[in-house]
Order: sequence, then C-alpha cells, then structure tokens
Amino acid sequence: MAKQKEWYKKWWVITLIVVVGLIIIGSLLPDSNNNSQQTNTQSSENLEDNPPQLDAVVSTFESGSFCSKYSCKYDDGWELKAGGSYRTYDISLESTSVSITHQNNDITGAGIMLYDTTGVGLVDADYNLVYDFVEEISGQKTDDMKSFVESNIKVHASSLYETTPLKVGEYNLYVAKGLYEYMVGLKK
Repeated sequence: MAKQKEWYKKWWVITLIVVVGLIIIGSLLPDSNNNSQQTNTQSSENLEDNPPQLDAVVSTFESGSFCSKYSCKYDDGWELKAGGSYRTYDISLESTSVSITHQNNDITGAGIMLYDTTGVGLVDADYNLVYDFVEEISGQKTDDMKSFVESNIKVHASSLYETTPLKVGEYNLYVAKGLYEYMVGLKK
C-alpha cells in the first residue's frame, strides 16, 4: 500500500499558503492607484474651493471699469499646462461670456462670446460691451477699432483665429460670427 503524503505537502495546502501569503504581502504594500486617485480628487476639490492664483493684472481687471460696469463674477478657471491660468466670468448681460488667459502677471489673451438667442443680432449695447472690453484689455479705444468690429463681426468663420486681425496696442483683435454666436478675441 502506498504511503500517503503528509497533509502539509498536499497541493491544495501549498496553494492555500501561497494565496494567504500574497494577500498579506499585498496588504502591507501602499496602494498607488488609491493614492493617485485621492490626490486627483483633492486637487479638483482645491480648484473648486481655491481658484487659480491671481496675478496682479487679473486683480486689476476684476476691479477695473469693465468689470464694475458689467458686474463680472468669477465663474470658473484652471491652470494651463503651458503655464498661466484661464478664467471665465459671468457678466450682467445675458447670453454673454467673458474669459481671460494670464501668465506671469500679463494678460496673454481675452475673449467674449455673445450668443444670439433672440435672432435679432447685435444691438448697440453689445457693440458698446465689445468696445469697453477691448479698451479694458488693450488700453485703446479707437475709431479704427470700432470700424473693424462693425464691418467684421458679422463675417462667418468656423474659427475665430482664422480671420484677419487688427493690431490694437500689444494685441491682435479678432472678430467673427460663428453659427449662433459672435466672437471677439484679443491675443498677444
């Protein structure tokens, strides 16, 4: 008669010991997925609670005449991979959004989207908003700029930056009409 193996030498006992050993080792090691997920959650919570750092130029914009006149209210913002931050604002005019991009205490870009929800098109208040915004960002409000806006803002374009700009101070001014919106952009 064949001699039976000792119980601790049987295959199922060895398998059970290996599995229990792996579980114990796994519980002792830090969980890298959990840590990165926790870090991502914390960073997104921090962005909601603490918007991106304000450069002095952003504080100046937010306390300037444009934001006072149109009641700018910070809406959202995020840090950019290339550096700097992007910020959006709600203003007192319905169906209009304002944004700025800033880096190293300098506004590098700014824009307005005016959505045509009534089908009427732009009215005088909309044009004045654009003029005030361009003046706030560039420091200039000229008759050339007004003529450029009036003659080009109704020209259809699929992308704002495919249009021909007008140089206004340090910025290039772009204007165009999208499908349902009028677009204004200032870019260094």
